[in-house]
Amino acid sequence: MKRAFAFGFIASAWAGLTLAAPASAEESAYGCVGLHQDRTLETIEGRDGMFFRVAQDIMMQRRYSDRAVDAMGALSAALETRGTRLVVALVPTKAVVVPHLLPEKAEAFGFDFDTAVFVQRNIQHRLEAAGVTTVDLWPAMHGADKTAVPFFGTDTHWNAHGAELAASAIAQKISADPFYDALPKTQFSTTAVGPVSIISSMRRIIQMRCRQSVPEATTTLYETAVAQPLGAIDIGLGDGSLDIGLGDAPLDIGLGDAPLDIGLGDAQVDIGLGDAPLDIGLDDAPLDIGLGDAQVDIGLDDAPVDIGLGDAPLDIGLGDAPLDIGLGDAPAVATTRSPGQGLPIALVGTSFSDIPEVNFPGFLAQHSSLETVNYAITGGGLYSAITSYLTSDDFQSNPPAFLVWEAPVYLNPMNDGDQPMRELVAAASGTCRQPVALQPGADGQSWIAALPQGLSHAETLFLDTGSRATREVAFRFTAPSGRTRTKSILRGDRARLNGRFYMPLSGLWSEGAATVEITATTPFGASPRLFTCTATPS
Repeated sequence: MKRAFAFGFIASAWAGLTLAAPASAEESAYGCVGLHQDRTLETIEGRDGMFFRVAQDIMMQRRYSDRAVDAMGALSAALETRGTRLVVALVPTKAVVVPHLLPEKAEAFGFDFDTAVFVQRNIQHRLEAAGVTTVDLWPAMHGADKTAVPFFGTDTHWNAHGAELAASAIAQKISADPFYDALPKTQFSTTAVGPVSIISSMRRIIQMRCRQSVPEATTTLYETAVAQPLGAIDIGLGDGSLDIGLGDAPLDIGLGDAPLDIGLGDAQVDIGLGDAPLDIGLDDAPLDIGLGDAQVDIGLDDAPVDIGLGDAPLDIGLGDAPLDIGLGDAPAVATTRSPGQGLPIALVGTSFSDIPEVNFPGFLAQHSSLETVNYAITGGGLYSAITSYLTSDDFQSNPPAFLVWEAPVYLNPMNDGDQPMRELVAAASGTCRQPVALQPGADGQSWIAALPQGLSHAETLFLDTGSRATREVAFRFTAPSGRTRTKSILRGDRARLNGRFYMPLSGLWSEGAATVEITATTPFGASPRLFTCTATPS
C-alpha cells in the first residue's frame, strides 16, 4: 500500500507541475529562471552547482516490464551458448547518487529517495532472477566521498571519479566470475594528466536561462596504458645471446609452417637472443634420432592407413579448400568454446562509456586486468552499440568472454516494441543457419523469397544484404490468402553499418507468411543472403 501511494503521488505531482510558479533569479546561485519549463530539457538547480534533469533524474518510474526482463534473460542465455557472459551495468540516476545536493523543491516534483532506490534496485533483482548478471553501481557511487561527487554538475554524465567507481564495481563482479580465471591477464597503469572540460549540451541549455556563468563540466583527465603483460618470459640473459651450437641452421621442432603457440596471447617469448639465431650444435647436419637409413615402421607393411574414406581424400580444410561441415552457404559462426579463447571484455553502451575524457574503458581494464575493447556509441540510445556489435564480424567470428552492457536505468528496453531485443537474441545465438533462396524482383531493386512452411511467430529471418552501406530495409510479407504487411528495420544515424538485419516474424497472421519481398534504401550487394533462425522467445 505504501508503494502504491508513492507512485500515485508521483503521478499527481507531475500532473500539477504546470501550476507551480517559476523559480525566481533570487532563488538561484546563478540567476537562473524557469529551468523546469525549458522545452528542450527540463531541469532544476540543486546545491553546489549540481543540476538535475526532471524526467531522467527526478521522475522514478522505470519501465522495465516483465516482458523486457524476460527478453534480457533470453539474450543472456543466447550469449552463454557462445561462451559469453553478459554483464548488465545499469547507471543509477544523479538523484539517488547525490541526494544531499538535491534542492528541497525536488519533493514537489514527486521525488522520494527511498522509493527511487527501491525501484532502481528492484530492476536489478528481477534481472538476476531471470538469469542476467548485473552490477549494482549505486552502493559504490552513493557511498563515495561526499566531497568528490561522481557526476558533472552541469552535465548528464558521470565524471572520471564516477567512471572509476563504476568500473571498479564491475571489475569486482567480473573477477568473481568462473569465466575470469581462464583469461589472460594484463597489468595496466593509469596516470592523471590534468584538468579537462567536456562540451556539454546540458550546460548550454542551462546557461541560456541563467544570468551568471554556470560551472563548466570539468574533471581530471586520466590515461590508461599497458604496464607489463603478465606472463612474459625473461630468462635474464640481458644483451647476451644464447648459443646452443646450431651454427647457421634453424631450429626445427616439427611444426611445419604452423606457429608455436604457448598460450601467451600476443606477448612474445623473450629469451634475450637479440638478433642471434638459436644454435644447439648440429652445424649443417640434420637431426638424427638413431634410425640410420631405416624408416619408421608402424606395422602396416606397404598398405596405406585406411580410415574408411575409400578413394576420397581426407579434407580438413588446410589445403586450398575450405572446411566443409555441410552448412552450404550459411555464414560462419564461432561454435561454443571455453572462455578465454576470444577477447576478454567487449564494452557496449552509451556516451557514459564513450566520453574519452572520463576514461571509463581504461578504468575497467585497469581494475579487471583484462583487455577491454570499447564499442560504445554516443547518442545511439540503448541499442545502437550493442546491435552494431552483435551483428558484426567482430562478435560473430570471435565472441568475447564478457560483454559489458552499460545502460542508464531510465532507458526503456521496450520503447520500440520487441523487435530490437528479438534481433539481439537472434544475432547472439548464432542459430541462423538454414538458407532461403532469394530471387531478384522484377524491378531489379528488390529480392523475393518463398518462405518455408510452418514458420512460427517465435522465429526470425536473418538478411545479409552484402552491402555495408545499407541503413534501412523493408520486409513486405504476403500471406497465403493474399494479405500483405510490411515491417522495417532502420539503423540509427550513429550505428555502425554492416548490412545485416534480423527480422522477427511476430506481428503476422496465424497462418504465417508465404513469401517476402525485401527492399532497401541503398542497392544490395552482389549476393545477398537470407536465412531462418531457430525459434527465439517472443
